[in-house]
Amino acid sequence: AYQLFLEGQYLKRQISEDSLLKAIEAFNQAVEIDPSYAPAWAEMADTYIWVGGSEKFSREEGHAHTLADQAIEKAISIDPDYAFAYYVRGISWIFTKREFNRGIEDFKHALELEPDNAFLIAAMGKGAFVTGQFDLAIAQYQAALALEPIVPEFYWFLGRSYLSSGRLNDAEASFAKLSSLSSSFRGEFHLWETLLL
Repeated sequence: AYQLFLEGQYLKRQISEDSLLKAIEAFNQAVEIDPSYAPAWAEMADTYIWVGGSEKFSREEGHAHTLADQAIEKAISIDPDYAFAYYVRGISWIFTKREFNRGIEDFKHALELEPDNAFLIAAMGKGAFVTGQFDLAIAQYQAALALEPIVPEFYWFLGRSYLSSGRLNDAEASFAKLSSLSSSFRGEFHLWETLLL
């Protein structure tokens, strides 16, 4: 289960649609082996949120987001002190339900439970980004990257924060780094957008 969890985590971090779908398969296999494995449930939920727009899932029914919510609740019920589960619930509140305050509350709770986790430090950057506090978002992502320097997702949000604050050269560097780490379209799309600007 742990080996499948690590495989799924690696695939999820690539943030391409193909790798996200493979990550879901790995996390599903992990929880089949160990249904009480809260980290695998939480990572699966996060991956469902990332892949929510895929044709494989029915957007009309919100299928991927429903599966994400179920996996989040499973993770929290198994381990109420597992910080990453609250982070993922915060992501769900913000990005699938547009409940920014509730999402930021979950991010804060997660960070209280695990203050040295790069993803939770970055989560506060996400909260800052969606509420227009771009300087704070940049600072949070820089702090997260100091701990975890090769996470594509961090470069994506950092680049978007730079782009939103008009720091085009910094945005270009972030999206170029993202493109070098991941085959996801996100880096190239935003790099083109930045170069056009």
